[in-house]
Amino acid sequence: MITSLRVPELFAHFTSDSVLRLDPARIAYGTITGIGFLGAGAIVRDKQRTRGITTAACLWVVAAIGLAIGCGFYSLGVASTVISILVLYFLRMVEKFIPKDIYHTILITRDGEKEMAPLLQVLDEFQMKILSQAIKIQTPPPMTEVEFSVRHKNHTAAETVVRRFMSVPGVKMVEWK
Repeated sequence: MITSLRVPELFAHFTSDSVLRLDPARIAYGTITGIGFLGAGAIVRDKQRTRGITTAACLWVVAAIGLAIGCGFYSLGVASTVISILVLYFLRMVEKFIPKDIYHTILITRDGEKEMAPLLQVLDEFQMKILSQAIKIQTPPPMTEVEFSVRHKNHTAAETVVRRFMSVPGVKMVEWK
């Protein structure tokens, strides 16, 4: 940024009529773009969640603070640093009170080819959202395997959910992953 600010005085012999155009903000643009790409690389998304958003935002804030200090805006840079640290600290404290999503896979083996309604009702009781499901029917003997990928905020013990599934008629096995 300091180099960027010195460009006009270093190349003062280039006038507005010359072919070469000097833009002191070009280095700042490049920095912001480059940090944007780094931030995008810090964000990781899988089937169930997205992680790294705070890291990406912090990279951008740090780059902005660096540019401000490079321009000579020391008080702005220090104030931004203090505010950023305070915000991150207090957000971490607030985050503890926000229930987090929990992800599980539930594999249920049942006798015969039965309706899905009783299983869906159990998921509904525990406020579980189905992200994906797979059904496998095999014969003989007639047996159905159902696999649910679920998301929920309920921190109920797995044992309670498994017991409830086992109480559904025809369920022979429940696997909680």
